[in-house]
Parts: sequence; C-alpha cells; structure tokens
Amino acid sequence: MTLRYPFLIGTRNLESKERDAKPCGILNVVGFYSPLLAMFDHAVEERFLKPENRALVLARDQPADLLQALEEWRPTHIEKWLDRETR
Repeated sequence: MTLRYPFLIGTRNLESKERDAKPCGILNVVGFYSPLLAMFDHAVEERFLKPENRALVLARDQPADLLQALEEWRPTHIEKWLDRETR
C-alpha cells in the first residue's frame, strides 16, 4: 500500500457510486499506522473528513480480525457536502 491510497478514501465516494465504495484495510502491526489513523480521526473532529468516509479505513492489529472486518463491512449512504450549520 502506498500512502496515496488512504488519502483518496476521503474523496472516493464523491467520484464513484455508493455501490462501488470499498473499504481500505490496514494491518496496523505494532501500531505502525496509529499516527496516520489518529490524523484521520482528528480530520473528522475538525470536519475536514466525514465520519462515513473515515469508516472506509478499517485498521486492525491481527490479520484474522482485519479480514473479518472487511467481510462484515457494508456501505452506507454518504452526503456529498458537509452541513455548514453542524459543528
């Protein structure tokens, strides 16, 4: 995985149909990707990224847990724009 792919997750649903949306699985071995995941969480808190788009990035410590999360994932409807009134 390149670093480019997770950053495309936030805009992917704007360009594709919801039925085409797919999650990105990250195997977070010994917390290697924890800072990146924390940045995504912070982007949600600051409203730069929608929670629904953040949910497209699935991170687990164990391969079996990640595979199970990917199998159980279901797409959700995502509005194109953030509501300016909601903070």
